[in-house]
Amino acid sequence: MNERNPKLVASCRSLYEAKLFLKKCDDLGYHWKDGTKYSGNEYWHLYKECTCYNIFEGTFGDIENYIEKGYDIVDCKKFFKKIFLQQFAVDKLQKFEEVLVRKSRHSKWQYGIFEKCDRNNPKYPFMTLVPHHQTWAECIPFDGNENLFDFSV
Repeated sequence: MNERNPKLVASCRSLYEAKLFLKKCDDLGYHWKDGTKYSGNEYWHLYKECTCYNIFEGTFGDIENYIEKGYDIVDCKKFFKKIFLQQFAVDKLQKFEEVLVRKSRHSKWQYGIFEKCDRNNPKYPFMTLVPHHQTWAECIPFDGNENLFDFSV
């Protein structure tokens, strides 16, 4: 199991939502536990309402089974934000560190140089030196997340 997220499971409410979730997993580099990428297989036959997908185990199963094992059940739409929060402690960011920032979850990630975190501004707590003294809603380290940045811009 992934050491960073030992008890995290995504809950999908429909087959369509599960397919979108798995595509996003693949886009972000999260794969089956054995390291292979997802492709259509027998696991889809196990899908039903009230099903969880455990990205780090690569299995579908009933929510109750995961709850009994102590897993944190997370709506798939909030899953990646929770992963980022677990992987990344804002307090460890240093001034001049390379980061990716954005104004909302719907906007594209932009490259930035971290300045500080202003906890008095809960809507846009992250300030960057580059772009020049702008504030942002979300901030993650650049290292390890380069694939989220659109280099073509």
